[in-house]
Amino acid sequence: REPLTDMCRIACLQYFAKNRAAMDETARQAVQETGAGLLLQDRLLPVLKEFQGVIPGAELLLDKTFVVFRGEPAKCVVLHYRVIQGQEEPGDYQSVEMQHVYEGIFIRTFILFPGESLQYYVVEADRPERILDSGMRKPEECMQAAQTSRYGALYGI
Repeated sequence: REPLTDMCRIACLQYFAKNRAAMDETARQAVQETGAGLLLQDRLLPVLKEFQGVIPGAELLLDKTFVVFRGEPAKCVVLHYRVIQGQEEPGDYQSVEMQHVYEGIFIRTFILFPGESLQYYVVEADRPERILDSGMRKPEECMQAAQTSRYGALYGI
């Protein structure tokens, strides 16, 4: 039996996240093993949130907002970001290296609360003048799921 590559495993997670009805017990065990392995390696992917109750520890991702960038695997990618709270004047940007998760997929997670937004832009460390991506993120749309997370009690305040 030929071992699966990480890319195949991640593709299977993507598939079963969209096709839960197709997931039999064998597939469920494969999803659990793959997800647990990724979490153990601190390779947090947004798709893992879809498997709360299937992958132990996936519920800890429910309150996370992900910034995902696809680029060249050999590059060092830097995320410049600032959290904007409501109508307040935005502060200065902070910088952090994005985690290279797999084959050019870079990720950074944040915990945002209602009323907060994350404004960001992405650059390569060796070419900071060239913006590769930019955008704005708000707390994940799935607020009902987030309310059951570890910060859920704060959402009602």
